Amino acid sequence: MVNCIGPKNDDYDKDRIISNARFDYKPELICYCKTEDDVKVAIARATLQTPFPGIRIRAGGHHHEGMCSGNDVMMIDVSKMCSISIDTSTGITTVGAGAKNGDVYEELWKAIPSRVFPGGGCGDVRVGGFLQGGGWGPYSRLLGMGCDRVVGFRIVLADGEILDVDQNDLDPRKKLLYWCVLGAGGGNFGVVTQYRIKAEHIPGPLSTFTVSWDHPEYRIAVMEEWRKNFLGSSNQHQTSFCRVSTPSDVDPPVLIGGNCFGGANEVVHLLESLLPKTISTASSIRVDPVHAFRRTGFTHPEYQPGPPPAALKAVGAGTPNLADTCAGTPFPHMVSSCFPTDKFGEVAMVDLANYIAGSKEERKARRYLSLHAMGGAIDDKSKDKVNCFPWRHKPFMLQYQAWWADPKDKALGDDCMKWLRVIRDQMRKNTYTEGSFINFPDAEIKLEDYYGKDTFGLLKKFIENYDGKGVFNFPMGIPRPPQP
Repeated sequence: MVNCIGPKNDDYDKDRIISNARFDYKPELICYCKTEDDVKVAIARATLQTPFPGIRIRAGGHHHEGMCSGNDVMMIDVSKMCSISIDTSTGITTVGAGAKNGDVYEELWKAIPSRVFPGGGCGDVRVGGFLQGGGWGPYSRLLGMGCDRVVGFRIVLADGEILDVDQNDLDPRKKLLYWCVLGAGGGNFGVVTQYRIKAEHIPGPLSTFTVSWDHPEYRIAVMEEWRKNFLGSSNQHQTSFCRVSTPSDVDPPVLIGGNCFGGANEVVHLLESLLPKTISTASSIRVDPVHAFRRTGFTHPEYQPGPPPAALKAVGAGTPNLADTCAGTPFPHMVSSCFPTDKFGEVAMVDLANYIAGSKEERKARRYLSLHAMGGAIDDKSKDKVNCFPWRHKPFMLQYQAWWADPKDKALGDDCMKWLRVIRDQMRKNTYTEGSFINFPDAEIKLEDYYGKDTFGLLKKFIENYDGKGVFNFPMGIPRPPQP
């Protein structure tokens, strides 16, 4: 029997919480599904209701726009479907959609210390939505996007049919579903319950690195050296990000972080070769080994820091765990993502740096730009027809982020979101950027921009084959006919 709770249950207010505290949704029911049959029962229960309440799917609740929940909807929660099984001879790792990135990293390392899977940068994010959205992570330049390593999955469709889909399926219906699900974003084509992922051998020891600069005058030089050297490097062993922060008493103006296959001396030598002009001006250079069984070590402690520590303390949140999204606790935030056009160059970098440098200091919030390296194994033309992730040939991704600690501070939240909107819109107006990444969603961006015109058209056409009645329709979902 499916365990469903509603507003009259004692745990309802705790269980309805999602990762982004900007949203305070109150679903009609939260159904915790442990099996595929539970999912079937929950879908049937919702579709038999009049009026139809709508369905949302939650694996970990990390959708930045809160689309895993909603008011008066039925939430199908698959967080209990979190088993991890590893074939040590092949590296094929079978994981439930509710499994955490950090747990998969850890269990795989325990079973086969020489293999890693292309998971994300936040340990507490579940694989369910991460892989369906494409999945960028700290090993992507060597291993490709997360969706590129999925060899199969199981899914419950709108009519309750359960399909086991494999990358080598000859059945046209399954082959098409494989292409659609991997890259379209979570919650569109059905409830994915399980993935089969091909873990890969790693070429030697594994390290994380962070290079930071305390002086704001180095922002532009560091950003440009990162753009020209880290992205153009033929060395796929490193996957990096460049974070540029607004004036702050806790964050350096600019840092470069990432993960790299290699020992400390090898990584330092690589950094010196990639930063010939600016590494001598760095305030700090740190290289740490990734230790076996250390679940947070596979990510990066500076990847997504959440609100400032003082702001967290002020609202009683305590010391944050920086290895987890939202510091392990839901906090209000807004993110937006995009990709560079061919017009993007040094002038665009200067515009970004000047806007960030000219922002006022805000001690209760963190506002910053992250530039995420792509290229390497991501830029694989053979994958173009395998899954629908549309941006693999871009050199990098931009992500604007604003985090604050107190969801009741509306004025601060409005200021943070305004800060983000100004630079987002300016870069688009100047045609320096285009598109968006569905794993880093912004509801104010046109849905077509997440996929490109051609891919979006195909997804709208194909979704009717699997959900013609719109059972899984939601505001940022692929458009389909509404439920009668």
